[in-house]
Amino acid sequence: NENEDFYRVQREKRVPEHDVVVTNPPYSADHVPRLLKWAVKNGKPWIILVPNYVYMKDYYQPSLGNCKPIYLCPPGRYTYESPKGVADATGKIRKSGEHKTAPFVSFWYMDPRPLVDGKELFKWWKSSGQEKTHGCTLASGVEHLPGNMRDSFDPMRKRLPKHLRRQQKKTQHA
Repeated sequence: NENEDFYRVQREKRVPEHDVVVTNPPYSADHVPRLLKWAVKNGKPWIILVPNYVYMKDYYQPSLGNCKPIYLCPPGRYTYESPKGVADATGKIRKSGEHKTAPFVSFWYMDPRPLVDGKELFKWWKSSGQEKTHGCTLASGVEHLPGNMRDSFDPMRKRLPKHLRRQQKKTQHA
């Protein structure tokens, strides 16, 4: 992909031919709701890596229309590594792998249709043992998200006992 303004490409109707959209958009401003609306309207399968809090935002459901995404959750929090040559907040140029951060719990929001039906994807996921093999969870709705992936303001989130939180922290950083 070329490094260019996607919104301009979209306005000019120059979106390249594609089979699926895979992206990790900027989380600031209105990028996420704009992207969700576009992805749904686009009519192709999409998988978008965004923070867990997105499903709790007021814009989330209206951005989706009738689309019912599914969620692919890693076993723990992703850690992001700053690329070599990027300046930090003080202007100092970083070396590769020098700065690691995990500012948000994030997971993949996705709609595999029309390529694959969600029910068929779940059937394959369960029968092939993907969760056991990779430790990732495929959730059919926000009500099925694992506790460690839920937004802190989600009323369905349950706080784990202290000993389990410690154990979870160790496995996430292992």
